[in-house]
Amino acid sequence: MQHTASFSTLNTSAGVQRRLVSRSASPAQQLRCGRQARIERRLVARAEVEQAAAAAATSSGEFSDSEDRVPPGCARYTVELPKPLGLVLEEGQGGRGVYVAEIAAEGNAARLAPEISVGDELIATSGMVYTTEQEYQGNRVRGGETYVRLNVRNNDFKTVMAAIGSIKPPRLVVLEFQRCQ
Repeated sequence: MQHTASFSTLNTSAGVQRRLVSRSASPAQQLRCGRQARIERRLVARAEVEQAAAAAATSSGEFSDSEDRVPPGCARYTVELPKPLGLVLEEGQGGRGVYVAEIAAEGNAARLAPEISVGDELIATSGMVYTTEQEYQGNRVRGGETYVRLNVRNNDFKTVMAAIGSIKPPRLVVLEFQRCQ
């Protein structure tokens, strides 16, 4: 068996960290690990930028992003749902926004959050990122779970779905929706 080791670099506010992606892994496993690491890095980076912008807006008394302001004629609400959500989400026209396309009649959304309607826009979702990673006898162990709020409008559809997918049961997914008249 050929032994290989590959590293991925993670840029954080604390500096650059190198992580061992795999040892004795097949090229396909290394590719999957690399893809997942890139998605996690993007989530962490976006969350850090959004948190810094929110902190700056709070300290200056202004909102830096139109996402934080509810447009006239619209209402926002937040729900917490276990997986499976019981929702079909789709990308909006021209890649702008994420909307509720369908609600499963017997799904968690229909049972636990009847306020959700087809056509509601997803404004933000929760996501989980790991802040530490170590290797023990060839096994990668992640720790330091941090939950972040991801603004949907600033991200592509795949990133939003990855953030929702990062929440593992029994944890609840927090979704913030907007409905306009």
